[in-house]
Amino acid sequence: MAAAVSASPSAVASAIGHVTNFGVGYTAVKGDEALAGTTGTFCNSGSCFTNTDPAALFTSGKPFDTRWSDANNAGSNSYALAACTEIGGKWYIYESSTS
Repeated sequence: MAAAVSASPSAVASAIGHVTNFGVGYTAVKGDEALAGTTGTFCNSGSCFTNTDPAALFTSGKPFDTRWSDANNAGSNSYALAACTEIGGKWYIYESSTS
């Protein structure tokens, strides 16, 4: 914790990542689950990439369940659809539990 407190804001941002020009792209909904594509510039660990295609990752023709699994198994350094779940009429990013 002490190292994080003494680190510069840019060093902290580089370590945890950041997004600029964020936007929600295409979405697919199945019951109380949804997959959302995003646009913007995504940076993590000093590496950045930009996605300007709101339909990115929806053109493969894969079924929803396969895409859901892919989204939940994607690494933190890869661009993937955001898995979302509806609870009480509101949508949240879904984080699968790991044991």
